[in-house]
Amino acid sequence: MIELFVRAARLHRSRYILTFLAIVLSTAFTVVSLELGRYGRDAATASSGSGYGQATAVVTPKAPSANRNLAAEVARVPTVGEAYGQSSHEARIRYEAKAVDFRAFNVPDPAFGFYKLLDGRMPLQTNEIAVTQALASSLGLKIGDTVTVGIKYRSKDQPEEQSFSAPPMVVSGIYESSGSTLATGTSLTGYVADATSRQWLVREGKNPNEAVDKVYVTAAAGASDAQMLSEVSTLPGVVVQSRSSMAQDRAKRLLDSASIMETTTLALGLFAVALTCVVIWNTFQVLALTRRRSLATLRCLGASVRQIWAMVLGEALLLGTVSATLGLGIGMALAEFIPKVVRGPEEAWEIPSSITLHPPFALLALATGVLITLGCAIWPGYRATHTAPLAALDEGEPAGDPRAPGLRRRLLPGAVVMGLGVCVVVLGQSVSALRLGTEPGIWGIGVGGTLLIASSVLLSPFLSGATAAPVARAVRALAPQDRRVDAEFAAENIKRSPRRSGAAISALFITTWLLTGAAAGASSARETLLANLDAGHSHDINVYQAFDSEGLGMGISPEQQASVAAARGVSGVLPIYETKVKTSVAGYESTTVEAFDPSVARTVVSARSGPAKLREGRLLLPENGGRTVGSASAVGNNGRSIRLEVRYGKVAKPTMALADLKRISSTGPPTTLWASVADSAGSSTQIATGVATGVNAVSGAHPPVVTSWMLRQHRAYRTAVARVTGVFSAHLVVATLIAAAGVTSPIALALVERRRETAVLRSLGQTRHSLRNALTIEQAALGSVGMALGLVFGVVGSVLTTRALFSGVDTGIFISVPWLSISIVIGLEFLVTVGLTAVPAKSWMERRSTSFRDGNFLRL
Repeated sequence: MIELFVRAARLHRSRYILTFLAIVLSTAFTVVSLELGRYGRDAATASSGSGYGQATAVVTPKAPSANRNLAAEVARVPTVGEAYGQSSHEARIRYEAKAVDFRAFNVPDPAFGFYKLLDGRMPLQTNEIAVTQALASSLGLKIGDTVTVGIKYRSKDQPEEQSFSAPPMVVSGIYESSGSTLATGTSLTGYVADATSRQWLVREGKNPNEAVDKVYVTAAAGASDAQMLSEVSTLPGVVVQSRSSMAQDRAKRLLDSASIMETTTLALGLFAVALTCVVIWNTFQVLALTRRRSLATLRCLGASVRQIWAMVLGEALLLGTVSATLGLGIGMALAEFIPKVVRGPEEAWEIPSSITLHPPFALLALATGVLITLGCAIWPGYRATHTAPLAALDEGEPAGDPRAPGLRRRLLPGAVVMGLGVCVVVLGQSVSALRLGTEPGIWGIGVGGTLLIASSVLLSPFLSGATAAPVARAVRALAPQDRRVDAEFAAENIKRSPRRSGAAISALFITTWLLTGAAAGASSARETLLANLDAGHSHDINVYQAFDSEGLGMGISPEQQASVAAARGVSGVLPIYETKVKTSVAGYESTTVEAFDPSVARTVVSARSGPAKLREGRLLLPENGGRTVGSASAVGNNGRSIRLEVRYGKVAKPTMALADLKRISSTGPPTTLWASVADSAGSSTQIATGVATGVNAVSGAHPPVVTSWMLRQHRAYRTAVARVTGVFSAHLVVATLIAAAGVTSPIALALVERRRETAVLRSLGQTRHSLRNALTIEQAALGSVGMALGLVFGVVGSVLTTRALFSGVDTGIFISVPWLSISIVIGLEFLVTVGLTAVPAKSWMERRSTSFRDGNFLRL
């Protein structure tokens, strides 16, 4: 069998090479798609989980209290698992000629993970300090550099600012703040050893056990977060804050985005498999016919039907195994480069730098490559087993029956199958539209699409005469006088050979459907994914002051707001106001309300997120004074805070019975600033450093907190999406070339079946050039019809598939049809298909021209 396979591969090497490449590409892309989807989920899970550390809440004392060890007091609460007390120091760090203000903390327990170490290690000795990447960039620091730190403080006895200098300190590590909304820190921060922090507190005249700014807590095993929050809230003189609803929403968005990416990559892997099936099917169809005489000879020599069957399937198994194994190796090697391709050059720690390969994915891709090769060889193999031994007497292959007497029997089944396909698709879409689950919609698309493809195969012979023949005649009207006969001959060939013409239309239709559907579906998935990311990153930089005794943020001064607005790269600033309100709703007696002016928010929040902006749900407030006040709300994790977006104006008797809701303008200065950054503004680290430096310069002794992890995370994931899209675009171009070349198999099949017909025409005086022109016009007409139908079905199918796959995404589905990309794909496919038509035609004419002149049409 191996010897026969080698001989067949040598005789039909171009078709075997094409099929081999298609299987290799499909297997490799399947592996990469599966690994890419899992890598995206792992990256989102790591980022969303590590962004908060392990802390569930932060406990802040309302006022310093003597003889109170707050960290130990919180740790004694039964439902608290771990408690970590943090002290902060206002300081100034100097390196060579540069100096900036920063905030220093005692290094946290690694279990809380409020940082990501980028280089070096966290401080262990009293003369060591770790700094953020932003601080290191602003001063040009690296591991091992020696810096000078000056501590600034105020004591009860002397309210004026005092300072002292610490001994020279060595930079032991560079880290990135995790961006936790629970962690107090600016972009310019540093960590010192706990012993160093205690020494500084003593020199500041404070008791190290009592000078705790915040205590971070986690729930004990078996205790819920709600129970822990409730019990800690009973401690006197403290303010308890849980994780913010925005941070939770952002984590959910990241996981949703990962789910979208995983679904998309799986769909693209299936696309590669389906496209490969078309190429393999066409190839084995041609091989079964062109090897008809050799198989008949084997039958004459005593080969049984079972032996012929085993030989054909054995060849398919060997081809599938070798090519799939090679594709698997290439795919696994390419999967190792996924982190390097996906990660952007800036702030790369947001996305993991390594990937864990999954052996089940490799086995699945290998099995898929082998099984689709075997599956596509079954029907051609079945036809090969029924080759009559007398066929060995014919030196060539007989032509197919151009009249195709059994074609009419296809009409009714084809119409029924098409109707069933449409019904299944509509039913699945209806279920998805009702939000009853994504599975019915996906199954509807899969089953319905398969039925529609089957109906296209059954009905394509009827379409060829009704559509392709008029196209060929239209070419006749536009062709020069000496080429009109060729165009008319092409039209007659299409009408007289509906089965052959239908096979070409069907192959082009399915191929174009898959290519355009993949391009449009990937574009829609990309836009939906970006919208989901934007919805979870409504702004880029957060600037806020410390909290007062009531748990409200301290005011942002006009100078600070102006400084942030003037910082390089900042495109908009949104002031956030806070106030305490009373409510008659149980559990909400005292509620913090955050609000902003929506007219200003449009320039910050809506700049990129569009319709996906802040979909936490809607709270309708009643009309007051002829003016409707719109708002959105979200209840915090502790059940005691409500976040609102409202317009300026007094609101009376709101739906949720919030009482005494003040006008936002009467609550005093804003407590927080949301800043948006232009996409092309430069490095995230440089922008955040500029914002922090500018606002610190006008803040005096109490600079606000500046966090920029949202900007960095947002950019990292948008860059990843753009790079993945680029990789798929490159694959789509290669797939288009292979698929278009694979479509030439039906063309070669038509040449094989027209052997006697061509011999008669050559004997009657028709030139080879004329026959090639007629064949080219014929294939161009068939290609135009097949590609036009495939384009329509591909675009519509991609829209329906996108709606089914992402029906559960609450940010909305964004349909995007990249007409330019689709035009390039269609144009490339058309040029390759029509261009390669001349290759088999020319070789066939030149190879057979002598025998044609010898009256070859008279031979059996």
